[in-house]
Amino acid sequence: VTIIDNPMNTTHLRLDDVMSFIDDQILVIPTLDKDVRAYLDAELFKKFRDEVVLIDLPTYLDEDRRGNCGMYTAILATDKFVYVPVFGNDPGNWKRGHSTMMDKIIIHMIEVNTRKTVVPVNVPRIICERGISLRSLAWTLRGNVADHMIHVARGTPAKMFA
Repeated sequence: VTIIDNPMNTTHLRLDDVMSFIDDQILVIPTLDKDVRAYLDAELFKKFRDEVVLIDLPTYLDEDRRGNCGMYTAILATDKFVYVPVFGNDPGNWKRGHSTMMDKIIIHMIEVNTRKTVVPVNVPRIICERGISLRSLAWTLRGNVADHMIHVARGTPAKMFA
């Protein structure tokens, strides 16, 4: 675990929306201005040295910088999947310049840099402008608890935490 002050503190974004691991030692970050990028690089180098590969993803933030719309790094990654927010399928986002073409470019950039399955998740304007990311909407479980929840969801009998 590494703790870094949010270099984009004027945007009111949480740092976990600004960067995300998509695979072992592979970290995606948005395109940042020179000073912010230098700060982030220095902080990451303190912790990881050269053990982490940084992948720059294009970011399209609105002028008002409300929420995390256009922040493709607000990802949810599991052992097998990388869930990537996409913004181009929502009319509320079209008005602000988001497109399915940019979504496809981002998805491709992530696919070539991970062994995991990449799953695009449509994020409407009403969600992203509030700063709600995929991680905010998800509840990740593992082991017996996860197995039990799957059985409950499917309506099949499950052994209670055997």
